[in-house]
Amino acid sequence: MGLLDFLKQKSQPQLFSGGRGESAETAVVINASDPSVGVAAEYSFLMHEYGPDESDWTMEDQAETSVSDRHYDVLTIKLKDGTTGTVWFDVTSFFKELRRIGAPPADA
Repeated sequence: MGLLDFLKQKSQPQLFSGGRGESAETAVVINASDPSVGVAAEYSFLMHEYGPDESDWTMEDQAETSVSDRHYDVLTIKLKDGTTGTVWFDVTSFFKELRRIGAPPADA
């Protein structure tokens, strides 16, 4: 199911849950099996928490890491006041599919 199909559904599952993303232990858990929906959920969380991208924050860096059996997308953003923050997303739900379709690791 693609992103547009997902958004057309009448009953949408919660796209993200968990914590606020300050660390692996408090990561924002992405609840999507489709990588395009998962990545969109990451941006949705960032816009919900920090405002529109490019005006209230910009992406500074992205890294992937694994802790035990969980996979994380770690995003560093710069806020409009000049401060930076790191947000951890648990992407375990779609990580294998992302690799199956051939997406390169973020640090490649």
